[in-house]
Amino acid sequence: MSDSPRSGGSHRLFFALWPPDEVRSALADAADRIAAFADGRRVDPAKLHLTLHFLGGWPGRPGDAVQQAGAAAASVRARAFHLVVDHAGSFPGARVGWLAPAGNSGLDALWSDLGRALERAGLSTRGPPRFSPHVTVRRDIRARLADIPTGPISWSVDDFVLVHSHDGAYDVLARWPLAA
Repeated sequence: MSDSPRSGGSHRLFFALWPPDEVRSALADAADRIAAFADGRRVDPAKLHLTLHFLGGWPGRPGDAVQQAGAAAASVRARAFHLVVDHAGSFPGARVGWLAPAGNSGLDALWSDLGRALERAGLSTRGPPRFSPHVTVRRDIRARLADIPTGPISWSVDDFVLVHSHDGAYDVLARWPLAA
């Protein structure tokens, strides 16, 4: 089996911030509150996350890429930080509604550091060239959701994860702590 990623593979790998249960619950509640403004399907709360870097899709299990990605992640020396998720909006072209944090230098530093580590490891990422941190909460929306305040959701970020998405499941493969 080739370990080269393809965008359409049924096995996908991505790095993400994975919220603790209390944050996940608050994100799900906020997603329910914005349902009055956005149509589409609600994302299963168990799958809520903030993607850092998408590595691609594979037709089968992405064997070697998991080890390469793990080695790259282990080299990241970013610091823990605090996020405040406080507004909702949408990406009309992608037809998704999201919740997003206010600007955050800690999040930007983690994204940049991880991106450089992945590049050094020879792993290309498959995402937009500009980082737009968000948690997707609705899919298949038809109308644009204007940027609206949602009330603050406090999220202390002390690690990041590598996720394998397949067959409708999201499996956290590994977790890396951030410096205190």
